[in-house]
Amino acid sequence: MRRHRLFLLALLATAVPAAASSFGRSAGEPPACLGIGDINYRIAAAGERADYAVRLAPAAARPDIRIAFTDSSDEADFIFVEDAGQPRCPRGPSKSVRLDGDSPEITVGFAADADADYRIFVRSRTLSRETAAALYAAAQIPARRIAARKRLELSASR
Repeated sequence: MRRHRLFLLALLATAVPAAASSFGRSAGEPPACLGIGDINYRIAAAGERADYAVRLAPAAARPDIRIAFTDSSDEADFIFVEDAGQPRCPRGPSKSVRLDGDSPEITVGFAADADADYRIFVRSRTLSRETAAALYAAAQIPARRIAARKRLELSASR
């Protein structure tokens, strides 16, 4: 009887953490996201109106941003490492991103290391390097808009 109780206790000790880690997850779980600054960027769900449209064009002649993937986190400008499971958005403001939109706000090209504007390192089982690059590029859109506005104001004042 004592051996039976110990077995049940050991089984319970391993089953509870496994159940707790999957609690609240379902097949319709929101897509992975990246927290950059104080905003979470995530891929828009099907049919959802996205905040930003990003086109991935690996061989684009004149992309807005050129990204190189690096195999070393030491060489990267941005590092994304997924520890376990799908990265989830914490509470807070978020922006949705549509890939390959008809009217992209930014086009991402992939470049050799020397020609890249940014170098990113991605280690994930659920988020592709290309998707991470698209979310990272979307995070650059607000700063690019501000810079373009300032250039326009500067040229208008001359």
